[in-house]
Amino acid sequence: MHYMIDIETLGTGSRAPIIQIGAVRFGDKGVIKTFTIDVEPPDDSEFSMRTIRWWIQQVKCGVEFPGSRWSDSQVVPLEEALNKGLRKFIKSPQEVWANPPTFDLTILQEAYHRFGLKAPWHYRAQRCCKTLASTCKELGIIVERPRPENHHDAMSDAIAQAYWVIMLKQAFKERVHADER
Repeated sequence: MHYMIDIETLGTGSRAPIIQIGAVRFGDKGVIKTFTIDVEPPDDSEFSMRTIRWWIQQVKCGVEFPGSRWSDSQVVPLEEALNKGLRKFIKSPQEVWANPPTFDLTILQEAYHRFGLKAPWHYRAQRCCKTLASTCKELGIIVERPRPENHHDAMSDAIAQAYWVIMLKQAFKERVHADER
């Protein structure tokens, strides 16, 4: 199985407060299943005023703040989101993609570690959208990145990024097969 994970945070460090997690299970033909959860970050998270100001600007420009349409009862503590949510969703991952994994997956792995939990993917399964796109571009393969339905919504971003990876891999395969002829 292939997964794309995206998170929204109120910081950029490894202990940034995660406020939303979105993930999709996907294959060569498209998205198979989606997962999203709004998160109450723990008090020991490292908030960034720069990121909070950035979110304020986004909201002023019409971007919906993650979780703003839900009541408090629909926001779960981070430990529950990780252990009962994302862990249940991710099953035997061959590839776990992020854009980039050095942000999303690093922050999630730190969060799992904080609660004494192991991330539900092996480090060898991690993949980077930006690296794939850059490699394709160097080979003359240009694929326009799909726009998410709701920008800075973790699930919308994960869906768009999954389709980007599908399109990039397909274009790469077509190029390889054309070169073999």
